[in-house]
Amino acid sequence: MNEKFEYSGKGNEMFMLYFKGILLSMMTFGIYHFWFQAELLRYKWNHTSVQGIRFKGTLPGEELFVSMLLILLSLYFTFGIALPWALVRLFKTNARHLAMVAPPDLAAVEASLLDNQASALGEGLGEASEAISELLGG
Repeated sequence: MNEKFEYSGKGNEMFMLYFKGILLSMMTFGIYHFWFQAELLRYKWNHTSVQGIRFKGTLPGEELFVSMLLILLSLYFTFGIALPWALVRLFKTNARHLAMVAPPDLAAVEASLLDNQASALGEGLGEASEAISELLGG
């Protein structure tokens, strides 16, 4: 099995996102940048699919703003020692707002694990699911 991620975003839509994001970020002295980044992440995830199954990103800008503010404060007051915890917090924030619209075909993934000629997608998905599970405390 050789499944590829597919991206269906359009250049003109991305241009408008960037145009609005850069303009509003300059007007708000950079504060809108977090909402802009959240909007970009949502756009990219909402236009990405694997096995024909779409992802759904719902990260709100205000949550990204608060999360990044807490991360920056923790890094500042610990002289950077809190970097691993800060990264885990950022990953958890992103993972909490990302889902697949429908479950993937796990039977096909399992079959690809048993097939020596298959790509490393099945193994990679298995490792990714374990890492996400650990990040989410599962």
